[in-house]
This record gives sequence, C-alpha cells and structure tokens, in this order.
Amino acid sequence: MALPPGAIGSAVRKEKLAWRASGVKSAFPICSCDRRPLNAAPFSFSRLWFKVRTIMADHYLLKTEPSEYSFAELQKDKKTVWDGVSNPVALRNLREMKPGAHLIIYHTGDERSAVGTATVVSVDASNPKNPKVEIQAGKPVSKPVSLAEIKANKLFADSPLVRQGRLSVVPLTAAQFNALTSS
Repeated sequence: MALPPGAIGSAVRKEKLAWRASGVKSAFPICSCDRRPLNAAPFSFSRLWFKVRTIMADHYLLKTEPSEYSFAELQKDKKTVWDGVSNPVALRNLREMKPGAHLIIYHTGDERSAVGTATVVSVDASNPKNPKVEIQAGKPVSKPVSLAEIKANKLFADSPLVRQGRLSVVPLTAAQFNALTSS
C-alpha cells in the first residue's frame, strides 16, 4: 500500500513535537521507531562503505605488468609518477591517496605476486580523470606473496583484490598490508 503524499514528513513532525513536549534535554531528538536521531540520514551501505574506506586509506596495492614497468625498474628510478589508470574505481582510489601512504607493488601477468613496497610522495588530483601520484621505491618483500596465497588468507576474503581482479589500485587494511610485507 502506498503512503499518501507528505505522510513521512508529518510523522517526523509528530516525533519532533513529541520530543519537545517530553522535556528531554538531549542534543539529538530520537526517533521512536528505530532509536536514531531524527536528523540522521537513513542507513546506507554507501555511507558504511565510505566509513570502511576512510579506515583503509593509508595502505594500497598497485598492480603493474612487469614487462611494462617492474618493481626492479622502480628501485632503479627511485621515484616515478603513477598515472595512466582508466578504471573509475581505481582512479578514485588514486585520488584518495595521501602523501606518506604505504604501497604494495604487485606484479601481474605470469608472476602474480606482491613483490615490493613503496610510499606516496605527492598527489596531484587537479585533473580528476588522470590523477598523478608520485611514489618512491621501498624495499622488496622478504618473500613474494603469490595470488594463491593471498586468496587462501582469510584477511583478503572481502578485499577488492580478490573480488575485483581487474582493479589496478586496491585499498588495503593495515592487517592486509602487514600480511603481505611480513611473509
């Protein structure tokens, strides 16, 4: 059954009036139906994902084809600009990087393993379609972690690294980053 126009608004107004009449000195009026503040937005998975993403914002995994640009070349160059990404989600992940963020360099193709670390030096997101992230080479991981090992690790069960295989810039949690670097 469809609600009449304005029914939700009038229910909210009634809740606000009941709150004012109750004399409660709370900063946030509470909705009796689900105990949320009346001014709170409805529950949203996208808002929840945003909160998860902000927690994950210090660690990322960058995928590269070793025949195009390998971790060994990054170590030789010491610094490089990471750009040329076209996937919208990967572009968003690049734009969200902050200087000092920790990176894992992952070789695709035949290797399919995490091979080294790097750090974000600067981020130029002035062009949202082509953000440029300057990265500095770190150390190679003690033992490269293969994709099979990553998939077998329960820490990565919900990771975009496993769920979205073609994503070239993947946010990681601190625990995931530590699992890849401490192997």
